[in-house]
Amino acid sequence: MKKVILALIMVVGAMLAFTSCDKESPTKVVKTYHDALVAQDFKAAMDCLCSKDGQPLSKEKKDNFAAMMEEKAKKEDTKGNMIASYEVIEEKVAEDGKTATVTVKTKTVKGLEKTDKLNCILTDGKWYINSNK
Repeated sequence: MKKVILALIMVVGAMLAFTSCDKESPTKVVKTYHDALVAQDFKAAMDCLCSKDGQPLSKEKKDNFAAMMEEKAKKEDTKGNMIASYEVIEEKVAEDGKTATVTVKTKTVKGLEKTDKLNCILTDGKWYINSNK
């Protein structure tokens, strides 16, 4: 059973790696980000983030964040705190259409639920999640 689950995770991760984040809407980029987190494809997740000024992250920052998340996942996985599923609750786009807030509820392997509001920014026609970095 573990091999089947691992194979499924690898397939989903590969699919995400070969496709860029779908940034047509704030909700789509949040879903793509969380799909990557569930699959533990942290490099794909980093493609969905931008800096606080709205610019896509540099390759160096993406690589650093992905490595940091991978290390944390190794520790978190043993605790059951990894994201197992998520649900987008609400999307609010600002009147100017350049920023948005997406509310998402995550559930861990242990079953713990958390609700977060993610700030999104439209840059060059693509939506990104503001990493605040």
